[in-house]
Amino acid sequence: MLTAATTTASPTKPSTASNSHAPGRRECPVTVAVRIRPPLGSDPLSRSAQASAVTQVEDRNQVAVHQLDGDAPRAFTFDHVFGPTATQDEVYDMCARQLLDPVAQGFNATVLRTANGDRQDVYDGHVPTGGLEHEISGMRRGDESTVDMLPDVNQRLVASKCATCCTPAHDGPEVVIREDRHGNITMQGVSQVPPPPPPPGADRRATTLARTRSAPAVRALAAATASATVPEFDAHEAEWRYRKLEAQLFESAAANEKLQVQVTDLRSQVDAKSRALAHVQSRVKEAEELVQYYQVRADEAEMRVKRRENEVEQYQAELEEGAGELEAAAREIARLKGEVRGLRVAAVVMVEKVEVGTMVEEGDVPANEAAAGVAAELVGIEQEMERKLQMIQELDQSRQRTDNLSKKFQDKMTRLERELHTTEKLVEKLKSEKLDMDSEKNKLRHDYETKIRDITAQLHALRSRQKQHDKLLKEKEANGRQIQELQSEVATLRDKEAALKRKAKSDTDKLASAEHIYTKEIAQLQRQHDDDLRKIKILEAQVHSLRKRSGGATASPSRASSSAPSVVAAVAPAPPPPAPPVAEIEELKTAFERQIEQLRRERDQQAAQVQELEHYRINNKELRLKMRELMRSAKNGANGIAVMDHGAATTDMDTALAVARHTGTSTPAMTSV
Repeated sequence: MLTAATTTASPTKPSTASNSHAPGRRECPVTVAVRIRPPLGSDPLSRSAQASAVTQVEDRNQVAVHQLDGDAPRAFTFDHVFGPTATQDEVYDMCARQLLDPVAQGFNATVLRTANGDRQDVYDGHVPTGGLEHEISGMRRGDESTVDMLPDVNQRLVASKCATCCTPAHDGPEVVIREDRHGNITMQGVSQVPPPPPPPGADRRATTLARTRSAPAVRALAAATASATVPEFDAHEAEWRYRKLEAQLFESAAANEKLQVQVTDLRSQVDAKSRALAHVQSRVKEAEELVQYYQVRADEAEMRVKRRENEVEQYQAELEEGAGELEAAAREIARLKGEVRGLRVAAVVMVEKVEVGTMVEEGDVPANEAAAGVAAELVGIEQEMERKLQMIQELDQSRQRTDNLSKKFQDKMTRLERELHTTEKLVEKLKSEKLDMDSEKNKLRHDYETKIRDITAQLHALRSRQKQHDKLLKEKEANGRQIQELQSEVATLRDKEAALKRKAKSDTDKLASAEHIYTKEIAQLQRQHDDDLRKIKILEAQVHSLRKRSGGATASPSRASSSAPSVVAAVAPAPPPPAPPVAEIEELKTAFERQIEQLRRERDQQAAQVQELEHYRINNKELRLKMRELMRSAKNGANGIAVMDHGAATTDMDTALAVARHTGTSTPAMTSV
């Protein structure tokens, strides 16, 4: 079920809707999105919608509506289609998030939901009409420095609901919206009523779908801010300074665009270097895989060589064993041949004995028995000879087999030697190829590390440039604020300047006369102090002499009383002795010292005041230098406020500040700086 169609007006996206009947107006980019959800029982259009059609999401940009009456399905295309599983965050990211950047650039934006008539207008609410011009004071659109110059730009989201123009005619039938075969939309059960007027004093704008309004020029806002800050301001000078500031802003915008181009070039270079690095990494990986492949083949060849060497050693051992058996068989054949020859000689001898006719003369053994014994011995010899001959034949056959086996072993040894030589050549070739691959891998690794270092250095340089750019923007904002503070302080100081000059002159005269009087009083007190010291010395000498006299007078009566007899007599009490003059001398001395100490303190206070005046004069010079630097930097970042001329006023300000510090007054404007 199609439940909501969201329309978003954004100046940064391609235009998908325009007003062809208003050629004088610029096109307003519009994005149309639709959200599909299953029907609910509380929906007033659910039954009629279910009876009329079935909605199906084909892809992210197309919706198919299947008619239940048998008509062919129709496809509707939108900028984006949200399915039944779409979340509210996805809808916000697609329809509302993209409007924040255009609002910051001075555009108005609107989100209109056609299902319930809700509308969200996004614009700047600082000025009464609620918007910013899309081209601020003739400057190019999208200039970040222009946005930074604004005194107070607060984007806000104002939600307002449109009163629906379609109200039910009566409570009986439900509202039905249909589409005929010709594509026309018909509505049943509704009547058109005029919308209610907006409440008085409401802060809203009538923003349509195909048109975006703009606010008054920021130039008037800057002029109003300047006039509120500095009431006494020359219009010609303000216009000249504004033109100069505008030219500086154009230069800063051009520099910013140049920096953006450089950043884009650097990013393209970084992308190219990244692709080159990826290619180098792939080549390094292929080289490593090839090295591993050749390493495996070399290991297999070494294993085959070791196997062949083991087989050769085994064959050599078998050949040596066969050669030993062959030598033993040859010795056995020679021995058997010697025995056969001996047997043949014995047989010949026996035959000759028989042929000679050796006869038994005296008949100890009959002739037939002797003949039988000889015959038996001959038979045994013949059997032994046959057996020996058979053994000789067997040994000959064994020798032939051994010769054949030895020949086979020699052929196999020759073949194994050829294979071993071929394998050694292959191993040498693999080793040389491995060395070549290692050298190529090291070269590729060196090139890769070099490119990595270059790209890292370029990235650091790019980051440093970005930081420098951000720092300059922050310094520009800080300079603007300091200029405003300084101008307010200068306005306060101008009011106090005349009074401070007069007061400084009178206080300077009073200070000079007071210093002259204090100098005279100090000299007079010094002379009086010297006279008092002389008097004190004279009085001390008199006291010393009086003490000597009083000591002698008290000693003589004591001696007289010790020598005379004790006589009880009534003696009247002696009068109290007169107060010694030492106390008076000490009091005078203490008083003189107090006076001298007080005079010294006053003199130290005057010296401290003089030093404080010198200190404030030095600080005032430093402050004047800082003000000049700020005024010089204001030419690069101010927002149209005039700069005060520091001529003779700064020279007179030194004396005024010194007198103010001397008299105890404070200057909060200077302390704030």
